[in-house]
Amino acid sequence: MTLAETQRAMAELIRTGDSTSNDAFVATVRASTGLHVLRDCIAEWRELVLRRACPLTTARLRSRGTFEAAVRRLLERECPAYLQDLALRFLEDVAATEPELRGIAEFESKMIVECGN
Repeated sequence: MTLAETQRAMAELIRTGDSTSNDAFVATVRASTGLHVLRDCIAEWRELVLRRACPLTTARLRSRGTFEAAVRRLLERECPAYLQDLALRFLEDVAATEPELRGIAEFESKMIVECGN
């Protein structure tokens, strides 16, 4: 397995918790506790960032008990490195998957863009 293939497999493991690779090293990482801890840390960090960047949307999602699931959905995709872009991607996803929250998510998106949060 080349370095590039290993890197792609590791990124896939981090994003989804699984990989299509049959490599022994990847299988070892897939079964490791460290992978689960890393995925939890990434999810919790994103939750913190999103609660601060999108307080209205996240408060409503939290009151409905769906905030963590929305963050996990975001984790499974490639995410922008910049916090503002991450928040905008999250709000776009919420607006697309939670029709009753579309207005709140669109409002916060406009505020982020206009105010340069």
